[in-house]
Amino acid sequence: KLAIKLAEELLANPPNLMLDLPHTSSARNKRKKVNPASHMVTCLASATLGKCAFLCSVLADHPNYTHLAFNLALFGLEMPRHPGSTKPLEVKLAHQELELVNQLKRMQLLTRELNVIREKAEQLRSGTLRSRGQALLPLMLAAFIFDALV
Repeated sequence: KLAIKLAEELLANPPNLMLDLPHTSSARNKRKKVNPASHMVTCLASATLGKCAFLCSVLADHPNYTHLAFNLALFGLEMPRHPGSTKPLEVKLAHQELELVNQLKRMQLLTRELNVIREKAEQLRSGTLRSRGQALLPLMLAAFIFDALV
């Protein structure tokens, strides 16, 4: 089906959201200037998370494709990205990640999925899961791992 093809294509060819963005100098006026390149990358991240959520909801309805939906949701949660270009966009990204977590919580986790979660937990513990750089931990992913394993 089309959803399966789109999900596999998204997992195989993820968008590059970790472009080197030039830092804009902060002006002394009240309004902060938003870097257009940074804004485009943030909008692309939001669109990708939206696609992940939609495809997960479609695939999770079919028991044969639950693992694909699980992998797609995890991909969305650990997708490397910069912080949002504006505060409202960062809130939107956090909300979209929360929607993915809610979809993961509704899925029946079998041995295969639990093994993946344990592997991600070990990577978080050892500090090797650095999909968002040295300082940024994917908090929604960490919260889901904790909920799933406790």
